[in-house]
Amino acid sequence: MADVTGFPSPDPTAIIGRRTFAALIDVVLAAAASIFTWTLLATRIGSDAPAARIRSLLDFDKDADGHLVLSNGRPRFATVTRVVEVGDTSWVFQGWLELFLALAVPVLALAAMAVGMQGRFGFTPGKFVAGLRTVGELGHPVGQKRAGLRTVSLLVDAFPYFAPVVGPVLAFGSYGHQRLGDRRARSFVVDRAYAGRPLEIPDPDIDIDLHDDTPSVPRSVTYPGKAPAVHRSDRVSATSATAAEVSAAMSQTSNPGPAGGALPGTQRASR
Repeated sequence: MADVTGFPSPDPTAIIGRRTFAALIDVVLAAAASIFTWTLLATRIGSDAPAARIRSLLDFDKDADGHLVLSNGRPRFATVTRVVEVGDTSWVFQGWLELFLALAVPVLALAAMAVGMQGRFGFTPGKFVAGLRTVGELGHPVGQKRAGLRTVSLLVDAFPYFAPVVGPVLAFGSYGHQRLGDRRARSFVVDRAYAGRPLEIPDPDIDIDLHDDTPSVPRSVTYPGKAPAVHRSDRVSATSATAAEVSAAMSQTSNPGPAGGALPGTQRASR
């Protein structure tokens, strides 16, 4: 889309830095939910805890190598006991329920943000703070189904997980800065000022002359089987767009009409 001066509009998806900031906020919130679950469900044992205290809490002890050993009989939940060492402190989960909740709560927190909130309102807590929205071609939230597809694609986009590489590389080098999840869900992450209206995104493959003051002729692109929605603001010169009309007018001037006079509108040019 071009403004009244003929210059191209800014790309509403060129906000990679703010997307990274928003993702960090969401990851911190998911981690906070995980830590809260651990502290609520797990049994905390400090390095200075006496053996009697450990046995009274867990019904088992650890040997010098950190392996679980029996104490006063078989441990009640030895088959599903998990010990997480954090510094000098041990966090022990006993029983299937505690272990399941410890793993499920962070996943549910991420799903609530990335699928529930983002699908319904167009933002996660991080995107809300960063002033971003996840929208479809018409500028509206994509819904839970497409948001879920976008989130599942993080299995590829977030690889190798400790420092996501695939998603950012795809976003940097694609039209509309779309990672794999965006392409699969037909979604765009934009500044909130562009939400609520059809998106118009410049095509990076077309060289735009910013000093050309000719009006723009916007073109639209569609997804297969979808109605035209996303408008590219590829600036197509009006001169090239009307070349056929100019050629037709010149040919008509050289061939007078039935009355032998010039065609209307070409008298000034024929004098």
